[in-house]
Amino acid sequence: MPASKLPPSRLPAIPETEFTSAQRALVDSIRSGPRGQFKMSGPFYCYLHAPAFGELAQNLGAHCRFGTSIPPRLS
Repeated sequence: MPASKLPPSRLPAIPETEFTSAQRALVDSIRSGPRGQFKMSGPFYCYLHAPAFGELAQNLGAHCRFGTSIPPRLS
């Protein structure tokens, strides 16, 4: 489906200037991990609305993608 046809997001955008300390800590954790960047899109955008869950979820995702013995090509 083209982006112009997608329904509007159900979660409001959170400007970086309005991040709570928990949200800022989550973004810093994502940036300092193996991904090395934070994009205001995909699951990370949603995690900002529940930063405690976001920290757990991003740690699990990082382990599954970067912390196993599975070759990077298959991961």
